[in-house]
Amino acid sequence: MANQELSIIITTYNSQEVILKTLQNINFDKYQVIIVDNNSQDDSILLATNNFPKINIIKSNGNIGYGRANNLAL
Repeated sequence: MANQELSIIITTYNSQEVILKTLQNINFDKYQVIIVDNNSQDDSILLATNNFPKINIIKSNGNIGYGRANNLAL
């Protein structure tokens, strides 16, 4: 992980339909992946963490919007 020069931030909200397709093409040895979840009510985060254990998750207590969620990751 020390050689990672780029972090990928993904903001989600009820994204279980697309989250696995989004993550499956990322090289987790090369990039740090941070998912900020805007208080999803589906299984988005469960699916992501079960299939991609190297991701970093930040859970918001509410839907704070795209911009604020990205700022949390930064």
